[in-house]
Amino acid sequence: MKKITLSLVLLFCLGISGVQAQYTLLHSFSGPDGSDPYGSLTQSGNTLYGVTTLGGAHGYGCLFSINVNGSGYRDMFDFSTPTGQFPMGKLVMAGNKFYGMAAGGGANNDGLVFSIDTTGGGYIDLLDFNGTNGANPFGSIILANNKLYGMTFNGGAKSDGCIFSLNTNGTGYKTILNFNDTNGAYTEGTLLINGKVLYGMAQNGGTYSSGVIFSLDTDGSRYKNLYNFNDTNGAHPEGALILSGHELFGMSYNGGGTNSGGTIFSLDTNGGNFRNLYDFLLATGSNPYGDLLLSNGVLYGMATAGGTGDSGVIFSMDTDGTAYTYLFGFNSNNGGLPRGDLTLYGGMFYGMTSAGGGSNDGVIFSFKPIILGTENVETVSGSINIYPDPNKGMFAIALSHAELVSASQPIVEIYNTLGQQVYSKSYQPSANGYQRIDLNAPAGVYLYRVVSANGELIGEGKLVVQK
Repeated sequence: MKKITLSLVLLFCLGISGVQAQYTLLHSFSGPDGSDPYGSLTQSGNTLYGVTTLGGAHGYGCLFSINVNGSGYRDMFDFSTPTGQFPMGKLVMAGNKFYGMAAGGGANNDGLVFSIDTTGGGYIDLLDFNGTNGANPFGSIILANNKLYGMTFNGGAKSDGCIFSLNTNGTGYKTILNFNDTNGAYTEGTLLINGKVLYGMAQNGGTYSSGVIFSLDTDGSRYKNLYNFNDTNGAHPEGALILSGHELFGMSYNGGGTNSGGTIFSLDTNGGNFRNLYDFLLATGSNPYGDLLLSNGVLYGMATAGGTGDSGVIFSMDTDGTAYTYLFGFNSNNGGLPRGDLTLYGGMFYGMTSAGGGSNDGVIFSFKPIILGTENVETVSGSINIYPDPNKGMFAIALSHAELVSASQPIVEIYNTLGQQVYSKSYQPSANGYQRIDLNAPAGVYLYRVVSANGELIGEGKLVVQK
């Protein structure tokens, strides 16, 4: 598999359309049809389903469907105070029913668990939170062996949130664990189940009050604090863990590195061998909120901030922490602030952003990452040249593929090791085919990136300034 790395620059070409063919805005929310989705899409056949946190007929969110080609958008159900306010996360599909949670509303205004037919009818309020049994779920519910498992941000015995289980018909509620700050507090994520073991993360609490990774059995026994975040290695994890073999992967929203923009990490299921795989930089993404997705040995995800338009990014990375690649940058027009994870179907990624689009109410999009490969993709190596390198801050950059230059209107960006942008200018080569750059910056290693006018990555690399 070919990737763009800091040491080898590859230029990807899609003929006359360039890399702009990767991203498609399928739907732009406008308020009445939904707004501010904090979650992910559920795919069934050629249809995508999801919820928005705001908007709809009552302003408290809606459940919708849309075809994978962007046609046929339908507001299937509008939430209200009795039926739940502010639904978040991802719908779980089982047979002809969806299961989900709302962070507010219900009988006690503390949120609820609901089921609804896949047609949009047959809504059932399965459980009303009341503080004692939890309150304000901000993540997704999961389904295993005819039981639903979830977490709440507030409520429980110590008001730090709790983990619960529930039968799919709404009976058999059980508090599995009450968070008490020492074992974690204030979860905004989703559980992972493997056999009879649940894995999860709490945003706060633990030894350093920066969040924890934990495991426990589905009956509530054998709780184990697997890891305590301490800011340096990450802080405030928001999403869910994913499992590959005996290794867990996840992200933290803050901490790590100079910018405290969050981390990607791994650890064994027994809590050992914790590795901080990547510290986010503002230039290439910052503050991830959702989950990672693993496909063909590569991790994919989104960050809520950073990138060319500082509105969030789509990225990929190898599971060993190498080859982090900035795949796409949101720019508010095409979406912004993604607060969910990607859904992969038929070689295409689908997702949502909580802001951006025509009304700044969020969007639904599809994205085909070139590194998955298609029959139309041609890889041309050596197409971006920097000379001299090393240099004294004055150098030339040349893109040798004229078709791509014409089609994508590229922009040259340069960042220092702190992720601060020190140069940005449209690529306008001279008659000799190169653009002269006077960086006027201190000695050091710099990251250069060439992006299309639409915010998509053409190539990147590093250069050295010596003085």
